[in-house]
Amino acid sequence: MIFLKQAWAATWRLLAFFTIWGGLSGPFIVPIASRRRDTPVTPTLQLYFDAVSLLTMIAVAWIVTRFIDRRPFQSLGFRTAGLVRDMTAGLLIAAVMTAAALGITVVAGWARIDERASGIGVPFVILALSVAANSVAQELLFQGYVLQTIDRQFNTAIAVAGTAVLFTV
Repeated sequence: MIFLKQAWAATWRLLAFFTIWGGLSGPFIVPIASRRRDTPVTPTLQLYFDAVSLLTMIAVAWIVTRFIDRRPFQSLGFRTAGLVRDMTAGLLIAAVMTAAALGITVVAGWARIDERASGIGVPFVILALSVAANSVAQELLFQGYVLQTIDRQFNTAIAVAGTAVLFTV
């Protein structure tokens, strides 16, 4: 019986999060996406979708942590102490991992670099911003709210397993 109460406590909070997020982000995404059903998504449009997802997710995380969970928004990992150091380290790690992945794919012959199109320019910056927005949104959702919500009701092992299952869906 205790397990069912814990499961319900986590489930309704997660359902509330996703419902509010869908309600906030839908009006910004659905009209545009439905008009472009048969055309490819441009990098600029992808950046728009990712930015809307991130901004609405931040808003929902604030609403849910403040009014449903009754805990500070900073509990999701938003702290100012060490912010510059942590962001610099994260960006450096991301750059090294990206370069390693690109290097491996080129060396293995799975990709090639076209010298005519490899200039750093606006498309690369838009892509980088889009990837960053998407990554932050995923971290906020899965490592922030979902993991902590399950962990508060159960334990860390169940939270990690549950988050992994939800992330793969």
